[in-house]
Amino acid sequence: MFTSIVAGACGYDSLALNFKGGFLAARVSSCFKDGAGCGACIQIRCKNSDLCSKSGTNVMLMYLNTNTHTDFVLSNKAYKATAKPGKDRDILKLGIADAEYK
Repeated sequence: MFTSIVAGACGYDSLALNFKGGFLAARVSSCFKDGAGCGACIQIRCKNSDLCSKSGTNVMLMYLNTNTHTDFVLSNKAYKATAKPGKDRDILKLGIADAEYK
C-alpha cells in the first residue's frame, strides 16, 4: 500500500501533489483503465484495527501501479491519513497493509 509518489501516468506530474491535498493513489491496470481512471476518487481504509482509523481517507487516482505485491499505492500523506491519531509513524513502518475501498 505504501510507496513514494512523485510523478504520474495521468500527465499532471508534480501538479498532482496539489490535488486532494496530496492524498493521491496508484491503482493496478484493471482499475486504471489505460488512463480512463485518472481523477477517480476512492475511499480507502486499512484493516489493521490497532493502527487504522475506521473512516480511512479519500484519495484521487493519479497513477498506474505496476507493483505486483499490492493493488493500491498511496502517497505518504494519504497513507498516514488512514491511521488513528498518533499512529501515523507506526503505519508507515507497517509498509503493506490489507485494505478495503469503495
